[in-house]
Amino acid sequence: MTQSPWSDVPVNLVEHADPMGFLRVLGQAGARAAAHPRDVAEASVRFVSRALQVGPVALARGLGMEVADVAEVAPGDRRFADPAWRDNPLYYMLQQLYLIQGDLITEVIESADLDPERQ
Repeated sequence: MTQSPWSDVPVNLVEHADPMGFLRVLGQAGARAAAHPRDVAEASVRFVSRALQVGPVALARGLGMEVADVAEVAPGDRRFADPAWRDNPLYYMLQQLYLIQGDLITEVIESADLDPERQ
């Protein structure tokens, strides 16, 4: 029997969630990021540039061509262990867009200069 990818997630994860605290920190991050519009704009341009590459790369992979990924999956990231994420062009596109969106969010949060505990 295969182990569920969610087996490491605590069952009571939702009980410890603090939605109001999350929204408060999210608001602070947004306000601080707005104080650095150039950083946010540069991150946005990088995101759009990479997003425009995803479709052609997925098509090339679907046609059997060897092309570099737009975004790399972190070593050990089990979320994308299933071969369908690499072999199916639609799933590959979703994976790549998810990864570059995560990069965008990380860049914007880092530009906000939040305390490390709030990141």
